[in-house]
Amino acid sequence: MDRVIERDKDKKIQSIKQGLTDLIAQFDYQDVTIRQIAKRAGTSVGIIYHYFPKGKQGILVSIYEDAFKETVFPYLIESQPEQLGERFKSHLDNHRENWQIYRALDQAMIADRESFDEIREDRHR
Repeated sequence: MDRVIERDKDKKIQSIKQGLTDLIAQFDYQDVTIRQIAKRAGTSVGIIYHYFPKGKQGILVSIYEDAFKETVFPYLIESQPEQLGERFKSHLDNHRENWQIYRALDQAMIADRESFDEIREDRHR
């Protein structure tokens, strides 16, 4: 029974994250509302705040953490696992301080993904 509840919880959380992801692909982040996210996720506003008490900021941070875990985490865990928390905090601080650059980078990557894929591949050769 507990596994079923846990799976249901995970599905709800994933649908909420996907809802926000879908909406910010269409609209500016600041224009997206919790009500829109709930509708897209097929859930209620109350459920969103139950799992993400800080609202859409909490959802966004959770999405970012997932991406961080998939991309950066494996390398950090191999090299310096004791510094993982501090590195993640530093990474977020860097994004906050340089948000204009990251926003422009994101917009440029969306506009011309192919060129950025080539640049990334060149950097890793």
